[in-house]
Amino acid sequence: MFDVKQFKLTSGEEIICEVVEWATEQYSDIVTRRCFQINTAFDKDGIRFYSFRPYMALQEGSEMYITMNNNHIISEANPDENLVKHYRDAVKASEMTEREVEERLEELVDKMREMQDDSDGNIISFKRPILH
Repeated sequence: MFDVKQFKLTSGEEIICEVVEWATEQYSDIVTRRCFQINTAFDKDGIRFYSFRPYMALQEGSEMYITMNNNHIISEANPDENLVKHYRDAVKASEMTEREVEERLEELVDKMREMQDDSDGNIISFKRPILH
């Protein structure tokens, strides 16, 4: 199992990733994989929420390694359990095949239909009449 770490970089970006190999005295780079940038945003009410996006384009998957110069890391932290859970979900989603994505989407659509069918009638449909 690899260490999951959260880094603040000199560029201001925050990332979360698995550290495969730490820097040494001879080699100042950290080898990582499954790196995601943590984006922070606020909705119209000022409520903060986070999202993940791949740190580097087309560098997703367990066999894609990214080296980072240790001198560009300002701080390092063990991420919160909740952040790690969402990170693991993002990793899983990023590694899904196109067919798996389609199947998951079908499951969600079916679930939404079931929820609509199970409603107690308090949903009002606003269908417009057809005008010719």
